[in-house]
Amino acid sequence: MQAPQGKEKIQREEDKIILDIVHDLGVVYAQQGKLEKAEQMFIEALQEKEKAWGAEHTSTLNTILDLGSLYTIQGKTEKAEQMLTRVLQGYKKAWGEENPATLDAIRTLGLVYTEQGKIEEAENMFVQALQGYEKVWGEQHPRTSEAVHNLAILYARQGKMEDAELMYVRALEGYEKSVGLDYPDAQTAARNLKKLRVKVEALSRQGLPRQCVDAGLGLDENGEDKED
Repeated sequence: MQAPQGKEKIQREEDKIILDIVHDLGVVYAQQGKLEKAEQMFIEALQEKEKAWGAEHTSTLNTILDLGSLYTIQGKTEKAEQMLTRVLQGYKKAWGEENPATLDAIRTLGLVYTEQGKIEEAENMFVQALQGYEKVWGEQHPRTSEAVHNLAILYARQGKMEDAELMYVRALEGYEKSVGLDYPDAQTAARNLKKLRVKVEALSRQGLPRQCVDAGLGLDENGEDKED
């Protein structure tokens, strides 16, 4: 296929700039909490990118990723799963399974599965992401620690308290070496680990099994404390 030349090339470059602006406006709206407007911008950008470059173009996939992430925030988990599955397939085809963007999409899909209560699927995604991050970035990279942290939260919800504690400790060690313990996710992990240990100790004094503690952890999808 002959590469575009002259006016056609200029027009395509202008179209890309315009669609990137529409996409970026969606990002700004999302950051401002204007989720409906953000969704409109992402959908508009997506439709035009599909017409211009096709469904598997990486720019198209990037917009699908942000739309899927927005659906996750909105609680539209079925739509989020559809979008993120499509992104993951596209990224694997374009860049391979060990590309950082592919690994991020895998981890994000794991978060959606967690929200849906699809525990086995979520664990599989987090383990895949973790193994990929370790290979690409190493054990002490923040992305690696985030995947470990995700597994800690998931294990706590399953009542796997020993596994959860080990993952929280590992995540904290990774955060400390890479970004420091003042990093927001590190502080969240520290709070959750403390709460986990307090409740396990309380249940132990009552003679109850450790598996009972997960019902009282009070964690949201990001691992944040729901309780004061």
